[in-house]
Amino acid sequence: MSWNWIFIILAIALVVVVITSLISYYLSKWIAKVVKNVRRIDDRRDLGPKSREVVRIVREVSRIYKIKMPEVGIYPSQEINAFATGPAGNTLIAFSSNLINTMNLQEIRGVVGHELSHLIHYDIARILLLQGIFDIIHLILCVLIASWLFQPSEEERRTGELNIGKWLLKWIFFEIISAIIRIMGILVILWYTRKRELAADKRGAEIVGIDDMLAALRKLLELENKAWVVEGVDLTEDDNTKATGEPNSVSLLKFNPEKKKRSLLDLFRTHPTLEDRIERLEKLKKRRTLPGII
Repeated sequence: MSWNWIFIILAIALVVVVITSLISYYLSKWIAKVVKNVRRIDDRRDLGPKSREVVRIVREVSRIYKIKMPEVGIYPSQEINAFATGPAGNTLIAFSSNLINTMNLQEIRGVVGHELSHLIHYDIARILLLQGIFDIIHLILCVLIASWLFQPSEEERRTGELNIGKWLLKWIFFEIISAIIRIMGILVILWYTRKRELAADKRGAEIVGIDDMLAALRKLLELENKAWVVEGVDLTEDDNTKATGEPNSVSLLKFNPEKKKRSLLDLFRTHPTLEDRIERLEKLKKRRTLPGII
């Protein structure tokens, strides 16, 4: 393959990556609202005490940090979850109905502080940018490796015939190398998302107070532990559970907790364990008093 073709392929690939990243960024809010059936509540007056407090916090923190107030919504779901999404200036914070029903006001404040932190830190743009950079690097490396690997041999140039066996071996080797590069990139992105979650916990503690942030995480840990007990039987010690590491349905900030036992699978977590997050905040509490700004 000539260098001219390599440059053309790379240029097309780069354009595709940039366009898809921009589409993901600018349509993320709309997609989330449609997929999750989010109902907006910040423009309503007939709210209960929990929902009213959520809207109040979001409005006040937006004013303090001088960001455009996000839309606030609730979506019907039995999961215990919350998420923030959308491009800067057009964002959304949404909470599952079961989260609002299950958590008390202090715990909900902790969740709100965490989600607002993601918007204040522009975490959505940061992670998408990192993903885009990796996609570009992955494409460049794959094109360069393929152009080197699939160069015809002297014999193939002379005879004009393709050795199918060698070509298949080269293709298998290429797929293995491509997968290794992809996995390495995924590990870097997941490491970064875990780092951003810890930063959001810390900023959330500064916003609503460290006690409220800890209350939210402890509630999630309590629910996680309960999910492994069925009619008095503790499944955390079940051999099959240990083997599969099957996650339960408790979810916060797109996090499905897995077994507490540490393993290499921790590298593939989108979030640190709840125990780690609580431990970090407890250490922070011993060093600093964080009563919150609201």
